[in-house]
Amino acid sequence: MNIVVCCKVVPDDQDIQVAADGTLDYSKAKPIVSAYDLNAIEAAAQLADGGRVVAVTAGPADIDDSKLKKNILARGVAVHDGRRRVQGP
Repeated sequence: MNIVVCCKVVPDDQDIQVAADGTLDYSKAKPIVSAYDLNAIEAAAQLADGGRVVAVTAGPADIDDSKLKKNILARGVAVHDGRRRVQGP
């Protein structure tokens, strides 16, 4: 079975700070794949039963997603970023 999983790149909530005026400061928050989406990718990899799993995401071109790709590819999942094919098994 072939499965496509949509995942979202979000700021790491551990790095978000509250500024003095009460607003949220995302400047130091690194982009990560949502923990919920990592669970979905893991479930898809288990359900694929020898098929192919593709994770699809979109975002700005300036995101350094090498760690994101490494995390997803470690699960044997192909990655597509909406702009071009990035990598895949």
